[in-house]
Amino acid sequence: MRDEKPAGRPKDPERRHRILRAARALFLRDGFDGTSVEAIAREAGVSKVTVYGHFGTLSALLEAVVETEARAINRALSAHPISEGPPETRLTDFGLYLMALLRRHDAHELEHLVSARARDQPNLPQTYFRSGPARGMKMIADLLRPDLGDRAQEAASALFALWSGGEQHRASLGLRAPLTDEEMARHVRQSVGIVRKAFFSPSE
Repeated sequence: MRDEKPAGRPKDPERRHRILRAARALFLRDGFDGTSVEAIAREAGVSKVTVYGHFGTLSALLEAVVETEARAINRALSAHPISEGPPETRLTDFGLYLMALLRRHDAHELEHLVSARARDQPNLPQTYFRSGPARGMKMIADLLRPDLGDRAQEAASALFALWSGGEQHRASLGLRAPLTDEEMARHVRQSVGIVRKAFFSPSE
């Protein structure tokens, strides 16, 4: 089966959604190698032909799942109102919302899935980064730009890395239990404090 999108009559968006939802659940539960088109079709209540008709290959379906999830996260981020006040307040509010959103969407688990497939699907990490982290960092940079100007992107990258690291990274690898709400709030605030000390002058 070729990687090109198959031609034919217009696809049913409701069936496409069911296939994506089923594939997401099975990929996260069983990994790519443990998931088959047959299992996805069965979970989605469609035929194998329908799955192939919408996506062409299992690899293309994984890419569609990753891109769909990343776009859903970014739509939710874009709709989140930015709080007023000093940079610390704005960044902390955004960070708490972002980390809760990533948890709801199993974003770290999806990232591990992308990493595991990078050798066989070299375009997948770029699809994931472009649709997900790159847009998230741009939103953080937009928050910082009024205060930091040209250094906003650098600070945004540092803050995103801090939020994704530390105990949160250990939790995403399954090395500890997920952070509690209190632990997550402390993690977000500490990360904001580090970036503030590194990028803002003492007078700000």
